[in-house]
Amino acid sequence: MDDLLAYKRLDGVDESLPALPGTLLDGDAQRGDSAAALTAPGGAMPVTVVWGRADRIIPAAQAESVAGAVRHLIDGAGHMPQMERPAEVQAGIEETIARAG
Repeated sequence: MDDLLAYKRLDGVDESLPALPGTLLDGDAQRGDSAAALTAPGGAMPVTVVWGRADRIIPAAQAESVAGAVRHLIDGAGHMPQMERPAEVQAGIEETIARAG
């Protein structure tokens, strides 16, 4: 909770957060396909996806459809796995870096 409150105190956050729903949503549905955006580089660069399996905002199933990505699906985490399960997210990032050499 402290981390979330610290984030909300950053300059510009109060103005930016209300703009997100109109940018990201079409009514109650997601406006864009995250998987398509991540696949767009066409394999030109490595993509690692870290996703909370319990994400109720952007379904974790979208992580499965990112072609060629290394996936780290975090059990017990929702939309903010970096805050909910930071050690597991860090381990996934470190694993990706180690693979890259």
